[in-house]
Amino acid sequence: SGGLRWERYKSRFKGAPPAPNLRRTDDHVTWRAGLTYKPVPSLSLYAGAGTSVNPSIENMTQTNVSPDLAALEPERSRTYEVGAKWDGFGGRLLLTAALFRTNKHNARTDGLAGVPEVGLAGKQRVDGFELGATGRLSEQWSIIASYTYLDSEILKSNDPAEVGNRIRNVPDHSGSLWMLYELPQGIEVGGGVRYVGERFTNETNARRIGDYWVADATVGYDISQKTTLRLNVFNIFDERYIDQVGGGHFVPGAGRSAIATLAFGM
Repeated sequence: SGGLRWERYKSRFKGAPPAPNLRRTDDHVTWRAGLTYKPVPSLSLYAGAGTSVNPSIENMTQTNVSPDLAALEPERSRTYEVGAKWDGFGGRLLLTAALFRTNKHNARTDGLAGVPEVGLAGKQRVDGFELGATGRLSEQWSIIASYTYLDSEILKSNDPAEVGNRIRNVPDHSGSLWMLYELPQGIEVGGGVRYVGERFTNETNARRIGDYWVADATVGYDISQKTTLRLNVFNIFDERYIDQVGGGHFVPGAGRSAIATLAFGM
């Protein structure tokens, strides 16, 4: 019976075209440059620019990969940024602010009739700013906070319905807040939240996914001067949320989890 099943299996796939054996190699030079000015010792003002590339390696992993997809060049981006950093109160508080713009001048877009299914004729732009604070509110209490605003826009696309829309999976608002407090006897407790705002799942902005909050916590104990026991709990309330979207599917965020560590110093 085993031989009969094998013959049926072979006959079922007889004549099926073999999967294409495709490969590509990309070599690119990117650059970054910046300038910093300190009007006073505690304040730094800076400006910078740089380039980056986004290879289309994920196209090689698709089940329906084609020579046209394999031949797709990487997307190219250029970023401009200005910002400031202030280190005050004797180094107890660091405040940062940044204003930036990223242009992608050969973004992927659906191909026109009679040409490959995906082309690099699109243009996209993201303007945004970021605020951050790191420091100690007291000898025992420390804080880390950040907030980011992103204004994304599709400037050019082969699909007119996409022009002027937001870029997929780019939230307007996101941020985090984390606090730690040191108790007597070498005990440290802390917790915080992470927030990601609403996002669209496609360039036509026909579908969107909601925002979410995730809470984390930690507790540590110094067993000795060089040995620390710590427990970290992530997504305490087991929030269900979508982490990534694309390709007709979504990737759920990690559920509640915990990690215990024992660290030794020399």
